[in-house]
Amino acid sequence: MRDIRYIIADNVRLCRKQRNLTQLELAERADLSVDSIKRIESGISTMSLDDFLRLLDTCLLYTSPSPRDCS
Repeated sequence: MRDIRYIIADNVRLCRKQRNLTQLELAERADLSVDSIKRIESGISTMSLDDFLRLLDTCLLYTSPSPRDCS
């Protein structure tokens, strides 16, 4: 079974490419460094929950309504 880091890495990369974003654009939108995006997409680095949630928000992976809309 594949390590969860690589599954997340593949999904982040796929999401970014589906939205025609460069790593720099995704980093800017998620308020992360480009190096962080590169490490996340390569599966080399894990990320904090805050960074993960920022990427989710940036990539619009939430379904509508967003969990934040429910609070």
